[in-house]
Amino acid sequence: MAVRSGLRLSTLGTLVTVAGLLLPGTLVGTSPALAADGRADQAAAAPAQGASPQNGSAQNGPAKGGPAGSQSDAGRFGIRLTEVTDSLRDDPRAREYIIDHLNPESVLRRQVEVYNDGTQPLHLSLYPAAASIGDGEFHFGEGHAANELSTWISVKPATIDLGSHDRSNAEVTIHVPKDASPGEHYAVLWAEAVSAPTQGSGVRMVNRVGIRVYLDVGPGGPPAAGFAISALTASRTPDGRAALSTEVHNTGGRALDMSGDLRLERGPGGLQAGPFPANLGTTIGPGEIVPVSIPLDSELPLGPWHASVTLRSGLVEHTVNATITFPKKPGESHRYLIGGYSAWHYVAGAGIAVLLLIIVMGLVLLSRRRGNRRGGRHLSTVGSVPRQDGAAEQQGSATEQQDGATEQDTAVGRAGFGQGGPGDQGAQTSV
Repeated sequence: MAVRSGLRLSTLGTLVTVAGLLLPGTLVGTSPALAADGRADQAAAAPAQGASPQNGSAQNGPAKGGPAGSQSDAGRFGIRLTEVTDSLRDDPRAREYIIDHLNPESVLRRQVEVYNDGTQPLHLSLYPAAASIGDGEFHFGEGHAANELSTWISVKPATIDLGSHDRSNAEVTIHVPKDASPGEHYAVLWAEAVSAPTQGSGVRMVNRVGIRVYLDVGPGGPPAAGFAISALTASRTPDGRAALSTEVHNTGGRALDMSGDLRLERGPGGLQAGPFPANLGTTIGPGEIVPVSIPLDSELPLGPWHASVTLRSGLVEHTVNATITFPKKPGESHRYLIGGYSAWHYVAGAGIAVLLLIIVMGLVLLSRRRGNRRGGRHLSTVGSVPRQDGAAEQQGSATEQQDGATEQDTAVGRAGFGQGGPGDQGAQTSV
């Protein structure tokens, strides 16, 4: 079996969200997440405040913004990855999530660290569970829900007791079987704390944090990651705020966790605005086309603006530019294609192609008609007898005059097209 080794790192990204679970006889609750320096960081669970649930975190459902909630009796705790594959050490996603590619019958091992930043001792359970990607989100399975990838993952030790401000390591092992399904698989490695039952009610508080797992399976090397930004849409939200969204097409073979920003330049009076950060938490599966939204200020002038949007996922980054204008009325939007033509371009192009085909066919028919007339004149001249030479020459002269008129008409027709008739104007627009 092939074995993948990891590069030891002193510090890696920490989890940013602690999610509460609703279980039978269990009260829903949340706890603040922990920052890398061990302090409580309430903003880490709030995308609206500049953080993201995708940055080394896992939670039940998308974050709605704002603090994750009040501290529970379970205390404040976290889990973080401390190893990364050497070939991925420059990839920021690989420093937050378990990301790799394995052939069937291979083994992957990673070290993780769990820590207790509270004043009370904690008993933590470590276990894998199912996850999936769809509609632009990373979805976590309920409780201990399993999928193919989660059945390949084991954790030692499975439980850890931590004292106040204590920390400990655990090893995650992924055994890929011979008959593993090819493609990218998703799971979460959870660290879970359960509080003691509330006196007289039997209600327990369950809190968990986790590390996402993105594992691609198949022979050879990993598929390339890539995406394309196909369009920008400038809109006005129902509450009157300007907004910009991008259509991102995942053209590669790996999932994407999007981040980025928007810069506005050359606005009315030479104004500049931004950068405006994109809403984080958007995860795009291979082949998916998902909007990535960028909220803006309600006081932003309509434009026109030169918009520069930069989006990235890991080491893949793209920037697109367009001239946009925001609509006045709430609910309206203006769509701008990037790197292609809009529908009217294709309609105009098809019309111009048909017009050019008609012109070519007309010229061919005129050419054949001229050839037939010249051929008729030649036969008339050759077939004349000496006493009819004068008449034959006169007839030939008349034929030549008629051909001359035809050539003149044709030249006029060409000059007409050259002077910019409707067909030519369409051609100029297309160019």
